[in-house]
Amino acid sequence: MSPPQAAAIYCRISHDPSGERLGVTRQEDDCRAEAARRGWRVAEVYIDDDRSAFNNRRPRASYLRMLADLADARRDGVMIWRLDRLHRQPRELEEFIVVCDKSHVSLATVTGDVDLATTQGRLLARAWGAFAAHESEVKSERLQRAALERARKGNDAWTQRMYGYQPDLLTLNKPEAKVVKEMAARVLAGDSMRSLATDLNRRRVRTSTGCEWTSAGLRSVLINPRIAGLAQYHGEVVGKGAWQPIIRPSQSARLRELFHDRDRINRPAYSANVLLALLRCAYCGYFMVSTPRKSPHARRRTYGCQRRPGPNHACGRLSVNAEDLEAYVLRCILERLTANAITQNPARDNARNRQWLRALADLNRAEHLLNELASKLADAVLTKREWELMRPPIVKRIADAKAVVMADRYGQAVAEFVGHPDTLAMRWEELSLPRRRAICRGLIDHIVVGPALVGQLFFNPQRVHIAWHGDPAFEKKRRVPAVVQARCSVTGCRRLNHACGYCQMHYA
Repeated sequence: MSPPQAAAIYCRISHDPSGERLGVTRQEDDCRAEAARRGWRVAEVYIDDDRSAFNNRRPRASYLRMLADLADARRDGVMIWRLDRLHRQPRELEEFIVVCDKSHVSLATVTGDVDLATTQGRLLARAWGAFAAHESEVKSERLQRAALERARKGNDAWTQRMYGYQPDLLTLNKPEAKVVKEMAARVLAGDSMRSLATDLNRRRVRTSTGCEWTSAGLRSVLINPRIAGLAQYHGEVVGKGAWQPIIRPSQSARLRELFHDRDRINRPAYSANVLLALLRCAYCGYFMVSTPRKSPHARRRTYGCQRRPGPNHACGRLSVNAEDLEAYVLRCILERLTANAITQNPARDNARNRQWLRALADLNRAEHLLNELASKLADAVLTKREWELMRPPIVKRIADAKAVVMADRYGQAVAEFVGHPDTLAMRWEELSLPRRRAICRGLIDHIVVGPALVGQLFFNPQRVHIAWHGDPAFEKKRRVPAVVQARCSVTGCRRLNHACGYCQMHYA
């Protein structure tokens, strides 16, 4: 058989952090010398520097290009330094054997011959491939165990500079650390990632690579335990790091729980209404929904009870102007911020953190237990009757723990304004919509809207009842007390008055 006239040389090294390509250069020199001794004519050299053949997450571009050239018969031979330079995965080896068999490709190594045209050669190649895969797996286990041990000792390996830290990865970059603290506090207070990223770009604050911020990029910084001085391994916290923290570990735990919240995927669509999911109809007890404004000259934005069919159907009998109701609720919130119920005996940070951590741990345990029961029911270990008896107390545990977690989340949004209503009044229009919603939900359990007076054209605060957090429980279908239909203040007039105290005729 004549020697190949358009042979390929393939060189690869797994780790080359310096980028000097010394290892692949030595392989190329040895392969060229062996090709000249055999009389092979080299057409091209394919090099994959700093590329692993065992890790498939980073494809080997030169190898894939060489494989395509072999399949197209543009190359009729392959010279390599050793067989494990070519493959460390048996699946890739089998694919390579098929391509070489179809295109009649010769394969040679500097350290020994492997003839893929014979069954003995293919057996030897498969054996070498299996040993190479085993060697890579054992090496990977050793490296993973060493990395875990380093992380537990606080020597977490970083691949690049993280925002908030100097290039030495240990000391803080004070201007960037200040931004991280601000963003963490605003997220916990209820601001959305989109609004925060937009604000940073408006202020011309750039990432560690000099790019503009995105919601995903900001989320990756805030969810990383490293900003709290915690070492992690495969996404799990394993110890305390040797670098300076930017935020407290309790803040980091709250951020991670916020972004992994099980209910985030089921949240309602984005809307411009602050009081959604808080309003209830006084007639039927169902939640009121928003009616958008169709055009600037059309009807105003309103909240209303939307009629629904069913045995416990929503009545659809109430509606209220959205702007007037939101303005009234804001006035009530400003008064509530100075009430004794929330300003006296504030919870200490340590006590609140312990309560939150206990609730979060109980929530995770209860959800894990519920999943185990479901799997046992699917495997017929439990009967349906047993599952029905065990499920309700676990569901109640989940609801109670989730209530504590959510109350803490909304409490973070209100904390800075307790006792300072003037600050909230000045900043209300500047706050983002998610932040306003979080403030409302941090103070209000729900709002019941009652009927308006017949012929009434003005908003009447008497038809609104606000149930605050911390007040006695309020039944779902409890109605607002009937509004007294007072007469006009003009002597002798029998018409009903409005919020101003006069009827429509005398008010005009």
